[in-house]
Amino acid sequence: MTMTESRPALDRLLSPRSIAMVGASNARTRIGGSVFANLLRAFPGEVHPIHPKDEVVQGRPAFRSVAHLPEPVDMAVVAVPAAAVVDVVAECAARGIGGATVITSGFAETGAEGRELQDRLTEVARTTGIRLIGPNCIGYMNAHDGVMANFMLTADEPLPIAGPVALVSQSGGFGSYITHKAILAGLRLGWFVSTGNEADVNVAGVLRHLVERPEVGVLLSFIETLRDPEVFIATARRAAELDKPMVLLKAGRSEEAARAAMSHTASIVGSATVLDAVCRQYGVIVAQTMEELLDLGTIFQDGRRARGPRTIVMTASGGAGVLLADEARHAGLSVPVLPEEEQRDLAAKMPVPFYGSTGNPVDTTAQTTAMPGAYRQVLMSVAGSPSADMLAAVTWATPARPTTPSWRCTRPPTGRSRSCPPRGPSSSRPPGSRRTPIPAGRWPRSARSPRTPRAARCRPIRPRSSRTRHACARRES
Repeated sequence: MTMTESRPALDRLLSPRSIAMVGASNARTRIGGSVFANLLRAFPGEVHPIHPKDEVVQGRPAFRSVAHLPEPVDMAVVAVPAAAVVDVVAECAARGIGGATVITSGFAETGAEGRELQDRLTEVARTTGIRLIGPNCIGYMNAHDGVMANFMLTADEPLPIAGPVALVSQSGGFGSYITHKAILAGLRLGWFVSTGNEADVNVAGVLRHLVERPEVGVLLSFIETLRDPEVFIATARRAAELDKPMVLLKAGRSEEAARAAMSHTASIVGSATVLDAVCRQYGVIVAQTMEELLDLGTIFQDGRRARGPRTIVMTASGGAGVLLADEARHAGLSVPVLPEEEQRDLAAKMPVPFYGSTGNPVDTTAQTTAMPGAYRQVLMSVAGSPSADMLAAVTWATPARPTTPSWRCTRPPTGRSRSCPPRGPSSSRPPGSRRTPIPAGRWPRSARSPRTPRAARCRPIRPRSSRTRHACARRES
């Protein structure tokens, strides 16, 4: 047994030191080409393409089959037709490969025939000890070790910055969407695993593996059904011991959604009520939406934790403060009144005269816009208050206005106007628009009617930005 083969099979599958891809392609527009191009991006170890005909795939010498590999590898990516997958995985196991990521679809999600094929795949894993992700998945990403065994990102997209957040999803497509949204939201995503039909490894098993990883600090998951609930509970207990928050987004809460889950990943959806109760008991946070899942990941990724439920609400709008105070109460938080001394300190930083509130919610009103830096001073002071454990601040920004004057004709009059200013590039309308740019302020002849002479005048409009624009306003002659 080599040193590679002595590592646990799940370690070899998710943290490989060498990789082979069965079904690698020179055509990057195909899944086999896209995944192989991703594998070559950042992985420091050997990556072997396996192709029955091509001698070279994307610059790497190819092998005709798994049996022709010079030595066993840790993980194989399988992207071949469904009918060939079982034999390929069996060949991988015989060659000493630790795990396989099966991207191919066409298994239990397709019906009885596919279910039989998937059962055969599961039996291979059970009898040989090879570990499997999939089938019917988009692969996984281990950014810490440079493993991009997936097609959720193309090879020309930037690699995510590896961080403490791990996302495990049964759904590949939606998991990919969550991943893209997470990156845009600023989550430092170090792991993404799509489990698909879960012929062997499931969400609970991946979470149990990741919770022990030192680089993982937050565990996010999206599931349609939960297999191995005992493993999930053990993971939740371990996560609580290590102070690694677990957040779960559960789909399939209705009868209609349950039907969709069965046709999607062949998942039989259990009772969402029971799952929610288990999560409450073991400290797993249940998110109601994708946005909440990502928000919680953002909150937890820096390792900061609130000491208690006391919350300060700060806003420039009294109405928003009232709504947020209601939401805090519904979430089981408290919104205590600040001590008089702290209120006096806050009042000293407010504009004079001040018509807001320094209690809690802290309402700065819109007056702070007249004092550059005032809102920030108050915010920093509130954030340092010993009378609260967390701060919820509400603020917003207005959209940027154009920096150059724009010329817009509201309705083309049926007359001629020489007083309209020239129409610049900023005023041009999109192709297919009913109104077209008119050069030098002249209306086209087709826009004039000899029966109803009209005139147009230009009047300046001053928006709040004080920048002047003109609109041609119609009037009867």
